[in-house]
Amino acid sequence: MKVIRKLGFLTLLFVIIGQNAYGQVDLSNGLTAYYKMEGDMTDASGNGYDGIYASGTNNYEISDRFGLFNTRRFSKGSDGSSVTPAYTSSDAALRSSSFTISFWYNIVDGFDDDSGVLDLGTMINAGTLYTISVVNEGLKFTTADGSGNTTSFTTNSGKPGIYQMATLTYDGTTLSAYLNGELKSEQSANQPALGSGAITVGYPFEGAIDDIRIYNRAISAEEVDALYSEVLFPDFSVDANSGTGSLDVAFSSSASTADASIANYAWSFGDGATSTSANPSHTYTQPGSYTVRLTVTDASNRSRALTKQSLISVASEVAADVQLQYVEYFFDTDPGVGNGTSISFTPSDSVEIIEQIDLSSLSAGFHQLMVRTRDGLGRWSCYINRTFYIMDLAEAPGATTGTVTAVEYFFDNDPGIGNGTSVDVTASDSLDLVATIDVSSLSAGFHQLMVRVKDHLGVWGIPFARTLYIMPQTSGANTSELIVSAEYFIGDDPGVGQATALELGANGASIEAQLEIGLGALVEGDYLLSIRVKDDLGKWSIAERRMFTISNGPISQDNTLSVEEDSILTFVADDFNYSSQNGSTFSRLQINLLPTYGELTLEGQLVSIDQEIAVADIELLEYFGGADFAGEDTFDFTVGDASTFGVSSSTMTIEVTSVNDAPVFSLSGDVNVDQDFTSTEVVTVTPGPVPANEVEQTVTYSIAPASVAFANVAIDAATGTVTITSVADGFGTQEFTVTADDGQAVHNTASSTFTLTVTPSNQTPQIADQTFTLDENSPAETVVGDVVATDPESDPMLFSILAGNDLGAFEIDESTGSISVLDGSVLDFETIPVFELEVSVSDGASEVTALITIELVDVNEVPVLSAGTFTVAENATVGTSLGLISAFDPENEALTWAITSGNSDDAFAIGSDGELTVNNAAALDFETRPEFLIGVEASDGSNSGSVDVTITVTDDGNQAPSLPDQTFTVDENSPVGAVVGTLAANDPEGDVLEYVITSGNAGDVFSMSIDGVITVAAADAIDYEINQEFALSVTISDGDLSTVGNVTISVVDVNEAPAIVAATFTVEEESASGTLVGVLEVSDPDSDALTISITDGNSSGAFTISNGVELTVADASQLDFEIQPAFILTLEVSDGTLTSSAVITVSLIDVEEPLTLGGVGHADLVVYPNPTKGILNIKGVGVERVKIFDASGRLVMTHTSAQVDLTDLKAGVYMIELLDQSGHVSMHRIILE
Repeated sequence: MKVIRKLGFLTLLFVIIGQNAYGQVDLSNGLTAYYKMEGDMTDASGNGYDGIYASGTNNYEISDRFGLFNTRRFSKGSDGSSVTPAYTSSDAALRSSSFTISFWYNIVDGFDDDSGVLDLGTMINAGTLYTISVVNEGLKFTTADGSGNTTSFTTNSGKPGIYQMATLTYDGTTLSAYLNGELKSEQSANQPALGSGAITVGYPFEGAIDDIRIYNRAISAEEVDALYSEVLFPDFSVDANSGTGSLDVAFSSSASTADASIANYAWSFGDGATSTSANPSHTYTQPGSYTVRLTVTDASNRSRALTKQSLISVASEVAADVQLQYVEYFFDTDPGVGNGTSISFTPSDSVEIIEQIDLSSLSAGFHQLMVRTRDGLGRWSCYINRTFYIMDLAEAPGATTGTVTAVEYFFDNDPGIGNGTSVDVTASDSLDLVATIDVSSLSAGFHQLMVRVKDHLGVWGIPFARTLYIMPQTSGANTSELIVSAEYFIGDDPGVGQATALELGANGASIEAQLEIGLGALVEGDYLLSIRVKDDLGKWSIAERRMFTISNGPISQDNTLSVEEDSILTFVADDFNYSSQNGSTFSRLQINLLPTYGELTLEGQLVSIDQEIAVADIELLEYFGGADFAGEDTFDFTVGDASTFGVSSSTMTIEVTSVNDAPVFSLSGDVNVDQDFTSTEVVTVTPGPVPANEVEQTVTYSIAPASVAFANVAIDAATGTVTITSVADGFGTQEFTVTADDGQAVHNTASSTFTLTVTPSNQTPQIADQTFTLDENSPAETVVGDVVATDPESDPMLFSILAGNDLGAFEIDESTGSISVLDGSVLDFETIPVFELEVSVSDGASEVTALITIELVDVNEVPVLSAGTFTVAENATVGTSLGLISAFDPENEALTWAITSGNSDDAFAIGSDGELTVNNAAALDFETRPEFLIGVEASDGSNSGSVDVTITVTDDGNQAPSLPDQTFTVDENSPVGAVVGTLAANDPEGDVLEYVITSGNAGDVFSMSIDGVITVAAADAIDYEINQEFALSVTISDGDLSTVGNVTISVVDVNEAPAIVAATFTVEEESASGTLVGVLEVSDPDSDALTISITDGNSSGAFTISNGVELTVADASQLDFEIQPAFILTLEVSDGTLTSSAVITVSLIDVEEPLTLGGVGHADLVVYPNPTKGILNIKGVGVERVKIFDASGRLVMTHTSAQVDLTDLKAGVYMIELLDQSGHVSMHRIILE
């Protein structure tokens, strides 16, 4: 078991290593409660939410998921056991809106409710929060919200007897169920109702629940996987577990964990001592049985405990001087202590000796082998005796069988077979004998009572021996008066009156008392309890002894089973009466002693001594006593749980009950004779072996059938001998069954068969002339008929055709006489209407013949047509004849003709005489179809014949190409090169064609490629408003012949953008609002309504659009020649879809204004020209200084003369500051062009 456990751990460890690649997880995060189920419901999370068991204490009745017996079995109660649920803490902290519940569970194998459906019940029940239960479909998860709406799903619960981990999480929206770390299902669920109180565990449930963890959050799938992979295993071993006196034991921890190291060890050795070492040693100084417990804690502060019940056994030390020192044996008569034959052995507390003993000096008959021992103090034991029998090979009586007819007994020495004291019995197969035997002649001390029986054959059996003890009168005898006291002892007799006294309620001739014995000082093992009583005369009785066993582990009880003779007994686990003090499970069986007579087999293989058998395999264990064995047989066995076997064995007694055996016999064999045989044939019966207890049964024989017509058959009922004599001219074959009956109620008959064959003398086969009919033209293998012939002896017959079959039309099956067609082509009624065949039949010894007539039946035959090949010119006219199709009708009936297939476009017709003519000249086109394959049928009114006819069309020379009229469309304004379409034309000879536009293409609007592609050549000419359609004539040519086709090209109207004409207008500066500046020229090809807008250059709002097309002044103040002499406007015209724009220039006309110097006007001051091209003249005043400023106010030039040169400046508007010689200043705006 330990090996299996470690292998399982290694496998799990590899899984964990792989999973650690996902990263570390904290399994303590959000852990509200953790119940390890190690003896109680203590919360191992550190939060103090301890739970309780409903009743009783945890008795470690079932192993946990690591195989440690430290967890409780929950009971559903249906099997009579009490229901024992557990409850968590009732603290509200265990009920949160988001949660995780995880636990390990083990279903009890084979537990069924009354309906026969596996329904183990609820494992975890949190009231209205969640429920996890086992149902017949599997593991069921259920939640319910505050309105009672439930969410549930079921997943596979796995095999019973295996621990699995179930996990249910809820994150506020999604309910997730896991089995063994694997997500099985997810569902959206309403918030479960929280409820209140403790969570019920295992009610009602049949099985074990381990490691319950409750979180206040929904842990992740990675955390579920880590939880499933978590391993903390506190295993340990010892170097010695039993001894005497003082016992030194070294303890070795093999505790392990998958993801952390072991941090602490806590040992309890069972005698009050403890240790915190990993591998401590401890000395046990007192006798007793000790339970050891190891608790380990890992680096993650997780702990787990392992308790091994009664692991250490210390017995009281046996002094060397009380060990066995000497063993001797002797036969029949005691030569005196120390005078027997010694046996060499090593002194010890107990010995098991195998010794070869010389029996050559012993006479035939019964003998007693006596063996006794001596200890170191010189004390001799009573001898142990065994009776054995030495058989005289000359007599060799063997074992008794059959009916017991006599019984005798004797004491100590065998007086000789038949010379013992007889016991009156009634003959029987078995005896249950009760007899009173006089022992008054026997001396005090030990004696052997021998009993033997004799069977109906006079064979005496080996005696059965029982040892009895005659106590001296001085030391005690059978009590004869009132019982006044009693005492008991265990093991060795301390002496009469020296044992432990029993309290008796009252004196009496018989008493019933309950014996309470303290067994605390006894270790596991087998013990002999002895009880004796004393009467009122002071005499002690012989002690009554009972064996008992002390065991903390598995024990069993003797059992007796029965099976019929020659039958196989198959065992079940309950046959071995398993029980255990610690509640462990029956897991294995050991065979300690094999049956005496029969044999034990496991799956057909013989069982050996000390062989272990798993409980699961017990139903494969079988006992068979051997052929015809009846009586009692025994074997010894020991039961065990997963970790240990019981300390003592038990005996299985098998009573094989006798049943009647059917008679056994054989027959001498089959009889084969010729017809009219003269001998008397005999079939003899040879009886088989008869069981000894059935030899006096009377067997009678019968035969079936009792008679046959072709022979005289009789049977001797006493011996089974069958005699057979002949019947004149009789012959035949018959199987006979001979049955033997021993007259018993069951298993009383047996049968065997033989076959009688009387072979007839040979006689000629019989055959008569016979006539058959057959349709003419029947195909080969058609059956004509079976020629009938018989043979008096039913000999096999051979058939053959001797004459009349010259044409080979027929053949005959030589075994059956069946005639069939060999060559159907010669079966023609019109040629040979009748065939006469000479057929012979032979039995191998003689041969006869008969005339077999076969009359042909005239059958209307199918017309025969001859296939032909015809030719026709492709320019042939309607009615042109192609020729006649050849046809023949065997009956010369008129034929009706028809073309049935291949006549495309009805190209041809066929006349009443089979003449083919042209029906549709247009269908004849060598270039399209140079050949026709047509089906032609001719019918005589009943049958039709058909033939395929090939017609070849011949070419008549080059033909003009064809060009059908075609129509295309093109969008107006399409660009040059746009494809209008490709012409489709055809040339019968497949010549390359050339394409040319020959008319309708004025202005070369379109162009044509050599391969027929039409494209746009003049885009401006494609205007829907001018020309909506073009009609072209196109000529195609194959180089020899040409064809003209009409091509129509329709122009598709497309919306075109409107147009606005750029213009320049003039207007005087400061013209009044509404003054007409100019009329705009706009147009639209599609005559759509147009709108005009100013999109640029009019930021000051000087202009606007009036009356749709008039540009007018909008703000006169913005028209100042001196500031902006010209406006550049962008105008846009729109038809609602498309737009166009143009630039409109408006130049202002300067209106002369008087200049003012120093604020006083000078009528003689003139600045000219303005605008100027570059030279500016000042006239009328004396010039002192002239400053020129640009539009931004920056001084750009200074002059002192009356003529200013501005040619170095850029065109624009400038200001002149004029200082005259009188000191007056004046400003004037000029425009430099």
